[in-house]
Amino acid sequence: MGKEKQEKVSVHGGAINWVRLKYSGLYDIEKLMTAARQWFLDHKYLLIESEHSEAVKGGGKEIRFEWKPERNVTDYIKFQFEFEVVILREVDVVVEEQGRKKKMQQGDLELRFRTTMAKNYRKTFKGPGKEFLRQTYEKYLIKRELEGYEAKLNSEGDEFWDLMKQVLGSFTR
Repeated sequence: MGKEKQEKVSVHGGAINWVRLKYSGLYDIEKLMTAARQWFLDHKYLLIESEHSEAVKGGGKEIRFEWKPERNVTDYIKFQFEFEVVILREVDVVVEEQGRKKKMQQGDLELRFRTTMAKNYRKTFKGPGKEFLRQTYEKYLIKRELEGYEAKLNSEGDEFWDLMKQVLGSFTR
């Protein structure tokens, strides 16, 4: 089945799969979330926070963030991210860095994300007989353009993920 038959093309992750990173140790959640937020804003994504929950448990806090940033690339193509942060057993700690005391967090952190490229998001080709036209349009007229956008989203996803790993890596000693 060709990609022209799909209205959404998964680039990172998939319908049920995520790109995941698990980390246990010290981190600065504010630094991590600020870096993520700034990356999305720098790349002109509309940042939609779909969930933010916190619960205090016996072993520490449980926190969950879920963002669904998206960007209209053209009148036909939209880039969509799903980004989740799940934190278990978080406790605040004070560490000394270069002679200064700094508040950080310690716990088990899991970052997840996936990206999709939505095509025909404005439903230009909607109605009886138009599905055939949409598939023909994508397969023969804009195939190379779609491949280029898919590669661009792949590159952006890799860049975002590298930033998240870099920020988390800066906490290891």
